[in-house]
Amino acid sequence: MIDIQSVNHILISRTDNIGDVILTLPLAIQFKQMYPNIKITFLAQDYTRALVEACPAIDEFLSWNVLSSMKQSEAIKTLQDKKLDCIIHAFPNKEIARLAKKAKIPYRIGTRRRWYHFIYCNDRINFSRAKSELHEMQLNMKLLSAFHIRVQDEINDLSQLNFLKIHTALPERLKKFLSPDRFNLIIHPLSNGNSREWPISNFIALIK
Repeated sequence: MIDIQSVNHILISRTDNIGDVILTLPLAIQFKQMYPNIKITFLAQDYTRALVEACPAIDEFLSWNVLSSMKQSEAIKTLQDKKLDCIIHAFPNKEIARLAKKAKIPYRIGTRRRWYHFIYCNDRINFSRAKSELHEMQLNMKLLSAFHIRVQDEINDLSQLNFLKIHTALPERLKKFLSPDRFNLIIHPLSNGNSREWPISNFIALIK
């Protein structure tokens, strides 16, 4: 059982795609609302940095591109220097799980659905993404059950959370595509193939 009084700094690890990173930010938001004095660092790929840093709940960004390029001893020291008390593996990654244990992070939270978490994690949450009908945001919230706290996990409540605070003005070259007096719909069709695709015909119907 996690002693929350001993936790001053947590690391949320989400090193896959930008869409999944977005859907993990509500986890950080809710945790920060409950424990505003606990520092939250977010481990992710560099191309998601601007998005992560725009989340008001995140105090620091840690680059997986940089960490993964280090020698193991250097990566372990980097984690140790952060003085982390807890890591939440929002996206399972065997190498990160191994590094976290070698860095002796006291609380290491992950899903029971990865065999290596039985070696590297000491708090394992039992849920399946593949067989669940819940939204990814709701599934991420299950990881907070390790802290035995009550969280909002209704999809409508989660979608209303203030994920981002944009501090940078939109570049002039992009402003010309937007109309300030009309509703602007931005379409981002297709993905990198890691999930089921929405047909182009559906995007066309949405635009119409």
